Amino acid sequence: MNKPSEFYEIEIKSLLNKNKYDELLSFFRSEYLEINDEIIHTTRYLPNDLRLRYSDKTFEVVYKDGTPTSICRKEIIVPLQDMNHLIYLEKIFLLEQYSKDRSWIKHKIEFEYPYGDYMYCLCLQHIYDFGYILEVEYINSVNDSNIHENNIREVMRKLNCKEIDSTSFTDKIHKFRVQQA
Repeated sequence: MNKPSEFYEIEIKSLLNKNKYDELLSFFRSEYLEINDEIIHTTRYLPNDLRLRYSDKTFEVVYKDGTPTSICRKEIIVPLQDMNHLIYLEKIFLLEQYSKDRSWIKHKIEFEYPYGDYMYCLCLQHIYDFGYILEVEYINSVNDSNIHENNIREVMRKLNCKEIDSTSFTDKIHKFRVQQA
């Protein structure tokens, strides 16, 4: 079991169509080191961004500060032993009257991307019933987004991907949340 971690996730997202997703996936697999491939089940609890996540590799509780369109978010991850621990933690969240948001499943594939003196992560995601996303991200123990934000934008330009519009992306998330699961 992994150790708890606390870090800053500095990222910019691009909403992709299926063709662009497939094109990038093929290109990334031919050019970059693939470091992760998993299907992740996530449930978010409100009013904050507190999540229970699991895959075939991990069970964890995740806290994210900020919004899904924030460039820099503090994240705290606490690994759980197994699905049973996750189920009991969900019971506690509901007893404490956290509001359960719509769950989602995503297929996430990550690649290392060297740029300048830094190693970034190219994260392709297919979020079922939502869409395809590319995230270019950098993880660090300190908020040094002032260094990485421009680098990440340049990586997006090199990949010919457009940064999400926060208003339209927030609207898309809202529509997803209110759809019948």
